[in-house]
Amino acid sequence: MNRMCAAIVSLALLSAAPGCVTQARQPKLLNAMIDPGTLYPGQEKALITVEVQDDRHGIIDRIEWRVDGYPEYVFELRDDGAQGDEAAGDGVWSMLVDVPFNTPKGEFTLHLAAYDSEGRPIMVRDPEAGSVPLTTAFTAVVEYASER
Repeated sequence: MNRMCAAIVSLALLSAAPGCVTQARQPKLLNAMIDPGTLYPGQEKALITVEVQDDRHGIIDRIEWRVDGYPEYVFELRDDGAQGDEAAGDGVWSMLVDVPFNTPKGEFTLHLAAYDSEGRPIMVRDPEAGSVPLTTAFTAVVEYASER
């Protein structure tokens, strides 16, 4: 077997070895949501959660969320059992938030992104786009109490 073939075989074996990140085993953000699903400004708190799966190497250090149209506001979810997070280290990152009384009515997209301990975005492989930041998004609805 020539050197080129040996290198290809070695790479193929390494990519299947335990501990190596493959597309099927890379970290994922799943089931992102806000509860309750319809928010009423000034009257309640809401719980934002997202599940982290397949972070076997513990590379996710922080998960931040932002609201479309409001880039100046950045919030950090937790997995330490505090401020709305149910249990430390369970892979469910959460944050309990107030819905400010001056929140405008409408639908808002919340974007969540994962970062490492150096503040760099966690990059994952996407079959169509190549290497992309680990993100997810969902929609929250804000209505006024008088419209209930």
